[in-house]
Amino acid sequence: LEGHDPGRLFSAKKAEGLLPHGTPGECTYEAFARNTERFLLRTEPYLKDPIIEPIGIELKIADFRLTATISDVYAGRLIHYRYARLRPVDHLRLWLHHLALSAAFPATGFHSCLIGLPANRKEEWTSFEYSSPAAAASELLEGLLDIYWQGLVRPVHFFPKSSWAYAAELLKKPGSTESALRKAASEWKGSDFSVGEQDNPYYELCFRYTDPVDEELQALADRVYRPLLSHQREAKG
Repeated sequence: LEGHDPGRLFSAKKAEGLLPHGTPGECTYEAFARNTERFLLRTEPYLKDPIIEPIGIELKIADFRLTATISDVYAGRLIHYRYARLRPVDHLRLWLHHLALSAAFPATGFHSCLIGLPANRKEEWTSFEYSSPAAAASELLEGLLDIYWQGLVRPVHFFPKSSWAYAAELLKKPGSTESALRKAASEWKGSDFSVGEQDNPYYELCFRYTDPVDEELQALADRVYRPLLSHQREAKG
């Protein structure tokens, strides 16, 4: 983004031990540099508008006072990007900032964008556009703050990946609760080829002797992710 030649970093990355030795290391780095440049070419048009100064926000929502400073706003559009496979927490982070901006400036009609690499490894770029929930933004934030408040008292059954798997499946196939629960359980337990979310040491400490893929997970996944997924539109690269 700053106009530097990616090739000049090769020696430094090689010296750090981040690359295979010899020709395989050179080929790996060259492929990474090409892919990064392609990602940049697709992303740059989203960043052409002037970036504005970080926006200070202070909101009174129910019994909460929410303060924040939000950056990465380009001419009225919030944009997050990362050269990596997008995770549920990336969507959730953008959504929280998006809701805060929409609640603070309801007349503006904020639209936000998340850019990264898709889960489908055959593609090299994707973006998700988020429309403004307008008047519902404060109500949605209040619901999320309530869950946060519960989480300060006890471990709530909300897990970014497993809950996302449940909500996404249910949105795709309305009424297919059993299928959505299987998706959540698969993400929670993992397999021989993937690490389960249950292996997170903090989750293991809290839920070692229980199965948290239950009705509480269903309810929280629906409250957190359904509005997010309903206001999200994917544009694949």
